[in-house]
Amino acid sequence: MTTRRTKAEMETIRDGIYEFAKENQPVTIRQTFYHLVAHGIIPKCEKQYRMISTQATNMRRDGELPYDWITDVGRSEIEPLTFKGMAEALRSVARTYGRNPWDNQPVYLQVWVEKAAMQALFSEITIPLCVPLYVSKGQSSVTFIRNAAERIKEQTALGKRSVILCYGDHDLQGIQIPEATAKGLWNDHGCDCEVLRMAVNEDQIEELNLPTRDAKDSAKKQGWDKPTVDIDAIPPAILKQMLYTDITDHIEDADAWNKSFDVEADEREQLEVFIQGFGA
Repeated sequence: MTTRRTKAEMETIRDGIYEFAKENQPVTIRQTFYHLVAHGIIPKCEKQYRMISTQATNMRRDGELPYDWITDVGRSEIEPLTFKGMAEALRSVARTYGRNPWDNQPVYLQVWVEKAAMQALFSEITIPLCVPLYVSKGQSSVTFIRNAAERIKEQTALGKRSVILCYGDHDLQGIQIPEATAKGLWNDHGCDCEVLRMAVNEDQIEELNLPTRDAKDSAKKQGWDKPTVDIDAIPPAILKQMLYTDITDHIEDADAWNKSFDVEADEREQLEVFIQGFGA
């Protein structure tokens, strides 16, 4: 027999949703769910996940939670890029202009994440650090592997070695993805690329005390008897810092890296002068 939560208990849940979303925006519903589980506010089960989803929906509709604080990468919209005129187009170029600081590094880096739900969080780090982000949505397709291989081949021709940093769930599929990726790149495209699994691993599960669940029966039949942990369970701030460190650890020439940003700043100033002269 289940008992209804008290008004005070529901207020604690809603406060937890609000504070977590405010601090880590934008977040997914599953990240919010794991946060409340980790803090002992709710038990870890699918029924509670659905309850959190309902509460977050109601809070947004009631104006208690900004819509932009919750991300939904499962759905998207595509709008054409247009401008009111050349002046606005030039200003847009000036705002987005940037050099690639990896051009002067001996390594070419890609970041792969298993879940589409992690795209917004990961892009907060990969975009400023100029690293391409690949969202595989589980095991990669042959087309997805081929697209990555083409980029790797271009960089290999420039004398660079390639490294892929992989992030995914601690389950049978998540463990298999890096190996399958390396195999597909080599067997189908001849790409000799270092593929590293960065998260979730057993040390992180223990160190961060991440919530676990039993493996699926299908995984157990294949010999997987370890606890399953979603990458969503890692607190967003920790995951972003982890990703930042993993990427910057591959910067081998710090002087060239810093010089690239100095040159970029100078060139952006030149763009601004040009735009002013154009009358924009």
